[in-house]
Amino acid sequence: TVYYDGGQFPFDDNAFDYVICSHVLEHIPADQIELFCDELQRIAKKGYVEFPALYYDYLYDIKEHVNLMNIDSNNCILYMGKNKTGLNEFSQIQLFFLDTLEKGHLDLVNDLKEYFFVGFEWENTFKLKKVNSINSLINKEITNNIPKKSQPISRIKKFRRKIKRLFT
Repeated sequence: TVYYDGGQFPFDDNAFDYVICSHVLEHIPADQIELFCDELQRIAKKGYVEFPALYYDYLYDIKEHVNLMNIDSNNCILYMGKNKTGLNEFSQIQLFFLDTLEKGHLDLVNDLKEYFFVGFEWENTFKLKKVNSINSLINKEITNNIPKKSQPISRIKKFRRKIKRLFT
């Protein structure tokens, strides 16, 4: 066990062949996330990063997640602190969705995993960009690419319409 209290990782440069950073970045305060990612890239030349996309946190608003995040077409991680958004205005709606998740209603998440979670491998470096608007995190083509599902198609169509209304 290695204790880490922030700042520089307690490891030498290139100490690891490969690092996995899965569902960590959303917990790191926005003012520390770039240092954390620099350290990941310092201690290994390759790795995997995964985090919940904006759409997942928008619906469920996991309190422990302090960042909203997404990725652009160049594998640049876009992020902003949740406290910089008006997300709390939807807290009652998000509590409903979170309650459904906690009670085991996972169909929505399972059906749309590729839109709710972002993961990518990196070699040598990856980029981050702090954005100042939730609109900068939105992948405007996502609503056109949600796959159709044979059963129940009406639920997918309703969800697609709701997402379009929310983000347009």
